[in-house]
Amino acid sequence: MREEVINITTSMLRYVVLIMAIMHISLFLYNSFKLCSFGNIQIDFGEGIMLGNAERLLELKTIYPSLTDEIVLGVYPPLYQLLSAGMLMITGISLTSGRVISMMSSLITALIIYKLSQDAGDRIIQLSLSALYLGSPITMTWGSLMRVDALAIMLSAIGLYAFLKYRGRFKYGVVAAIFASSMLTKQNMIAGITAIIIFLLTRRLWRDALKLTTYYLLIFGFCSIILTSLTGGQYIKHVYQYHIGHPLEWDRLMIYQWFSYIHFPLIIMVASSTIFMLKRGSPLVFYVILAAVTSLLIVKVGAATNYFLELVTGFVLLIAISLSEFQVKRKKVIALIVTAFLAAQFILYSHNIGLIPNIRENKYFLSQVNLLKYLKNVDGKVLCENGAIAVISRKGPAVDWFLLSQIFRNGLWSEDDFIKLVDKRDFRFLVTSFNLTASRISKEYCKRFTPQLLMKLSDRFIFRERIDGYYIYERRSSGKDYILCHE
Repeated sequence: MREEVINITTSMLRYVVLIMAIMHISLFLYNSFKLCSFGNIQIDFGEGIMLGNAERLLELKTIYPSLTDEIVLGVYPPLYQLLSAGMLMITGISLTSGRVISMMSSLITALIIYKLSQDAGDRIIQLSLSALYLGSPITMTWGSLMRVDALAIMLSAIGLYAFLKYRGRFKYGVVAAIFASSMLTKQNMIAGITAIIIFLLTRRLWRDALKLTTYYLLIFGFCSIILTSLTGGQYIKHVYQYHIGHPLEWDRLMIYQWFSYIHFPLIIMVASSTIFMLKRGSPLVFYVILAAVTSLLIVKVGAATNYFLELVTGFVLLIAISLSEFQVKRKKVIALIVTAFLAAQFILYSHNIGLIPNIRENKYFLSQVNLLKYLKNVDGKVLCENGAIAVISRKGPAVDWFLLSQIFRNGLWSEDDFIKLVDKRDFRFLVTSFNLTASRISKEYCKRFTPQLLMKLSDRFIFRERIDGYYIYERRSSGKDYILCHE
């Protein structure tokens, strides 16, 4: 009787989980395709930077120039931006180029999760694990934007899968090349390769660990040396030096409370999987630990929840491999518990995600449409806080105002030199999403603009009009404008 109740309950839960898994995968696809159709709408300020750099690469210009020459920051290693430049030849100057790459990267990561859990012998659980990754609010938010995150995560997942499943003669060379590619996409993607090396060392496979480390350092080091020499040393500055010394906000650790709440069933499953896999040994245990450590970078000023994307990936990969090893389908009570946890996780997800609205239904989207129309009809170069609009309108570069402000604060460049370059490039318009001369500037904008920069910009530009949520400033041409600006 007890066994029959377990079977009936498990069967009912399986259908519920299957429906919810399909629903969450469908929701990810719906939102992703909708974002890809919004080629002119910037969701995250980093998208504009990626679009601007992809366009520069398409025009065979460097994305790591000297600050004395261009108001452009490379921010990340070049792999994602090179792929986006190739996509621009198909899509035109549009955010769709990079978003398609990110969406496909997220789907490939989900496919790797599906393949990794194949030995569990349960396709519903396999599909559910893929849906756990795609359905997470973290993946929903960052998995389809024109950013480097999704591609870097995909490459790390492929590297882990190759190590676990590939048995070829050149295994370590292939694995090293994949992880080097991940680091050449995003500079903090060190968790995957480190996890495997630690795993090999704990198994006392000294020669294998040395071989993998050597291959990795040779491939990554060679590429880094080439990039550094081609850019006259600017690559190291843009990708590493300019990111050092950012102020920390320790109260941002409170966001872990939100993350833990919406992933609570997943965390319980990860804890159980860790205990089980510690006996058998798996690099994914170390990967989750290292991804958790890396996520602590969220305390940096300007960091966002994209730092949790690798942690979510690690969670689901570890659960996938542990369920495969455990042969969960053959253990009915465990299968019931796992299915119940999957259902609980999908319910939590459902309360924290939603549909991307239509452009006409969202003031932020609509204001960008109107700003783009306005900029296309003005004459002269534009400095715009919205980098994507500046690039798409073909009126200016995508400026990473946040990183620029950190460079000023760290003394690596000065506001005076920046203004000299603005004057040299003859920018006629300045567009911000806040009042440049307001007595009080919100904390968010103070992170992107230093007080000295705001003062110097307000001395050179005078307010002309407002387009929805954007303030349009024009370069002053006379002493009269200076008086009007300061009245």
